[in-house]
Amino acid sequence: MLKYLRAVNTAATTRHLNAIHVSCNHEPNAEIDAGKGSPAQFVAAWRHVYQLAADARLNARTGGRLRWV
Repeated sequence: MLKYLRAVNTAATTRHLNAIHVSCNHEPNAEIDAGKGSPAQFVAAWRHVYQLAADARLNARTGGRLRWV
């Protein structure tokens, strides 16, 4: 996942974008995703992915280009 986040950040930089918006499953409550975990597990996964980007300084607030939606 960190490799992907770095690649997205690099793509934004290469294309001279100030920011690129990323999401960790934009519709977690859709029927197709019903068997993928509980709401608490989704929150934990989202926080984990966000923290990976934060630790790598990829988020817009820490010098990167990633903005979370």
